[in-house]
Amino acid sequence: MLTIEGRIDLSKYDGLQPVYSEYDVEPYRRSFRISSQLDQDRITAKPKDGIVTVDLPKAEAAKPRRIEVS
Repeated sequence: MLTIEGRIDLSKYDGLQPVYSEYDVEPYRRSFRISSQLDQDRITAKPKDGIVTVDLPKAEAAKPRRIEVS
């Protein structure tokens, strides 16, 4: 299970009012069931400009391979 949690630092927005909002600004938590064929030791997550990019590399055993037919 991969769980991502976060919260927004509201102190940066003191005195401002949103013009439009699609969702409430509150702490969030999302969980995803991930495959057992991933290399869990190499999973990385990087935040940039409010977007978190998660890299889920396949385990070597799960990668496709060529088998020579003789």
